[in-house]
Order: sequence, then C-alpha cells, then structure tokens
Amino acid sequence: MINLLEKLRQYSESDAYPFHMPGHKRRPLPGDWGDFPCLDITEIEGFDDLNHPKAFFREAMEETAAFCGAKLSYFGVNGSTGCLLAAIYAATRRGDAVVAARNCHKAVWSGVRLRGLIPYYVMPETGSGAARPVPEKTGGKGKEATEAKEALPPFLCGRVLPGELEAALYEAERREKEEGRSGRIAAVILTSPTYEGILSDIPHLAETAHRHGAVLIVDEAHGAHLMFGEKESRRSSAVFGGADFVVQSLHKTLPCLTQTALLHLCSDLVREERAEEAMRMFQTSSPSYLLSASILAGLSFAKEHPEEFAAAGKRLRTFREAARDLSCLCLLDLPGMDPYKLVLWDRSGRRSGYDLAMELRERYRLEPEMACASHVILMTSVRDTEEGFSRLQAALREMDGEIPPLKEQESHLFLPLLPSLPGRVLTPAEAEEKDWEAVPPEEAAGRIAFGSLYQVPPEIPLILPGERIRQEDLLLWKRTLAAGGELSGDLTGAEGKIRVIREER
Repeated sequence: MINLLEKLRQYSESDAYPFHMPGHKRRPLPGDWGDFPCLDITEIEGFDDLNHPKAFFREAMEETAAFCGAKLSYFGVNGSTGCLLAAIYAATRRGDAVVAARNCHKAVWSGVRLRGLIPYYVMPETGSGAARPVPEKTGGKGKEATEAKEALPPFLCGRVLPGELEAALYEAERREKEEGRSGRIAAVILTSPTYEGILSDIPHLAETAHRHGAVLIVDEAHGAHLMFGEKESRRSSAVFGGADFVVQSLHKTLPCLTQTALLHLCSDLVREERAEEAMRMFQTSSPSYLLSASILAGLSFAKEHPEEFAAAGKRLRTFREAARDLSCLCLLDLPGMDPYKLVLWDRSGRRSGYDLAMELRERYRLEPEMACASHVILMTSVRDTEEGFSRLQAALREMDGEIPPLKEQESHLFLPLLPSLPGRVLTPAEAEEKDWEAVPPEEAAGRIAFGSLYQVPPEIPLILPGERIRQEDLLLWKRTLAAGGELSGDLTGAEGKIRVIREER
C-alpha cells in the first residue's frame, strides 16, 4: 500500500504555498503539535479523494478487500458509526422492516430512526441468577472455580443464537403481514464480537438471514484484529462468515488513530453504487488525510507483520492461563470468545467494577477501558508489551490476595445488562413526530417513551422511542444510577423527569 504519511511529509517540505483549506495553512497550531499541522491538507492535485477514489485510495481499498476476502472495502474516517449508518441506509429502503439484536450499539438505532425503519428484536443470550459466591479461600483450585469462570455472568450479553434469530424472523414476518405489509424483512443487524468479546456463530446466522431474504449487517467494531490473527481468529471474523456488510473500527484493536474504520461489502445482495453513495452521505466531505494515512499504515502493519499477531496470541494465552489461579477475581474465559478482551470482576461480590478500576488506576497506574457496577474491561492489542502484561498480572495477583472484609451484599453489583424484551407501540420515527410531556418517574410506567435511554458504556438501549415503559425499566434505571453507572439519551429531562408521548384526550 502507498505510504500516505511519507507523501504528506514530502508535500509539506516542498515550496508549494497552500491557498486552500485548512485554515491553519500548515503552520503551527496553538500548543505543541509537532509536525501534524504541516501534514494536514485538503483534496488537492496529486492527492486522491477518499469520497471519490480514483488513484491510490481506490488501489488501497481494492487491495484491502482482496486481502480480507471482501468484495469491496471502504475506508471510513467517521468511525464505525458512520459506516453502520451507511450500511443500514444502503441495505434498506424507507419504511422497511428489520430484525436487530437488542444489544446493538446506539448507531444502529440512530440508523433505524433516520431511515424510518420498523424494528423487530432478537435477544442475545444472557446470564441468569446472581453471581456464584466463592469461599473465603479457595486458592482458585478445583471444579467450583472452573465452573464459575466458564458460566456466562448475569450482567453480560452473550451470543445471538441461530434458533432465536429464526424465531424472531418468523414472528416479524407474521406481524408485518398482519399489518397489511409484504412481510419482507430487509436486514438483520447483529453485534459480534460484543464489547466484552463474545462471538456469535456468524455462518449459521448468515444462513438463517439469507433463507428469509434478509441482508446480514454485522457490527464487528471490536473485531478488526480478528482477520489478521491466527487461523482460528480469522475464521471467527464475519468477513469470512457469510455476512453481507461488516463494519470494523480500526482504532479499537489495531495500531490506527481514533475515528478510523472499514466498511466491507461482502456479497452481491447490495449494489456497489448504493454502498458508495451511502458512504458519501455519512462521511464528511472533507475527510482527514492524517486519518487516512493512519488507516493505510495500520493495514500495512497488520499485513506485513503476522509474527506480531502470533506473539500477541501467545502472550494472551500465557496470561489467561496464569489468571486461572485467581481466587475471587475472575477473568471471563468462555469457549470461542475473543481472547483480546479481558473482562474482570470480583465474583464474591465484595468489590464493584468501579472499585477494581480505581485500584488498578491509582495503585498500579493501569488504566482500564471501562468500568461499571459489575465489571471492568481491559482492552489489549497487538501492540501491547510484555512489561504491560507483567504489571497487570502482578497487580491482579496482589489484589486477589487482599480479600476485603465481607460487607452487606449489594445486588446492584450484578445488574443485568438488558431487561426482558420490550413492547413496541410506535416505530422510533413515528414517536419523534409526536408531542411529548415530562412526567415524574413514578408516573412513567405504562406510558410510551418519547426518547431513548442507553446504558453507557457500551451504549446499548434500555428504552427506545415508541416503546411502552415498564416498571422493570424504571427499576433498572434507578439502580444503575444508584450504583454509579451512567446513562445517555434524550428520555430524561430537567429535574429527573421522563419524556413521554402526550396522550390524546
């Protein structure tokens, strides 16, 4: 692939004067930015246009598609959000019905809303019951500790099962026909791997979706590294599993700058022209050349250094094997999950995810990716070091040996990530056209939501516009906030009131 960074550097060192954007004119920005501003340009002669690629961008995208096994691969500088919106737009027409996993990212529901789609849901697997208590001192040995580590915890979303998708598709088709429409489901939208690294069986899910005539869109934002890893890792990527659109965030797990992404078109079910036009709609008309250079550099690294991925795999296997000796601290270790995601919690219930994250941060200078009431996520990549893993291993061993005094159990430590399947009264697009009013939470049960409410992270919906608010939704909302969790969305307004659709009188 072309070294765009070097091409930008050569241009910055030439005597060409920039009577063009950006406004910093390749001169220093306030603060110490090094030579970054000197390399920041717009679409000028000699540099290809990412939105209308004809030269090196076209060549690089075709090379990426060939290597990844896709039909076409598009570079995105608006993150996976822009690529997901483009995929949904290209695969559907206004008013179409779609089936989406309820644990899909906020961007998917934004696409449903913008496109005026009719959403039906498929629920992923979820753990059940409270976390298993652990004896005061087990040493991490024996059958009990092993079983606890292999079970799906109650606060995580698991796989989407093909049988559940089949049932959801049949139910969606039935309801569509009952309401006088064609019964056609335009697309199925899933997340694999999840934020916590849990992978679904994409080949069987693709087969199920295609049997019903639906395009399969897979949000693989957290799995870009899979297609560059060892054989088993590559097989788990949706690009090789029969999906029609696959979205990947390069910056999450590959050595690329934040906001870089790929959209892979992997079949003939969607016309190339629709995909390309959709990318232009949801991508800035002034795409960053620095971000583009990062995409090219990161992909080149991944292609040219398979030994780095082999070393990372070996490092993770060694670390996970050592983690089996932990007593109270537990590292998620499900068969077939993405090994790059380290999901940690205290299965005794004594320490919340916030407690663990604070200790890692303040005592050991290890900064986690995310913390919530139940668990902590630590992101790894091919660029991690032995020193980093050694520090983490030593920290976990020391923390595990310092079991805090047993205090009154707080059930919010193991809150479910998703309540049961909600009831949709209106589509999100229909709901936003209605008048709304704000009511106290105690008066919201039974009313229809005007806005959305997302659990942060990973920004999956608790309530979507047009759904009937249930008492269990309000309880989970209150308990999440009480546990120190975060929520986003436009459902709640001033003074903690909830926006509901005004009832006609």
